[in-house]
Amino acid sequence: MLGKEQLSPGRTVTVTGGAIFLLLCGVLVWQIVDNPLEEQREWLNAELTAVRNAERGGDEYRAADFAGMEDAIRGKDQLWRPVVPEPEQAPPTPDLDAMLRGVSITRESMGSGDSLRVRVRTSGNRRGEWKGVGDQVNDLTIKEITDSAVVFSLVSHGTEYTKELSRG
Repeated sequence: MLGKEQLSPGRTVTVTGGAIFLLLCGVLVWQIVDNPLEEQREWLNAELTAVRNAERGGDEYRAADFAGMEDAIRGKDQLWRPVVPEPEQAPPTPDLDAMLRGVSITRESMGSGDSLRVRVRTSGNRRGEWKGVGDQVNDLTIKEITDSAVVFSLVSHGTEYTKELSRG
């Protein structure tokens, strides 16, 4: 043995390296022989076998009435309604300019106050007719008569639209 002799520095490194190598080889062999995942692998195989056996003998799943279930779900209208209802479309704004096309108000008037009337000419009646507040012209109602203009109004979907047409 080595006894009283001292190892040279090169030989000490070689012996120490060899000892570390043997130790690592021993740990590697021990890991191969004593696999820590073997127990988990056995458990997983047992679970998979149980699932396969349940699929083979699971007649209660095959006997389920899937068509009946689907019909029951489709029959529930409230399931298929949108959670947030779609916003209602605003009614279109009536085109008062188009409705008053061909209408002209003359400077002529008769009466005063509530009985004030003005001559209104339309494309169908060039001579014109005497109209007062509340009378209709092309589905528009005369709302107000002033010295310089006539205000027409139309109520559509709960909203009143007005258009002023100047006189003369």
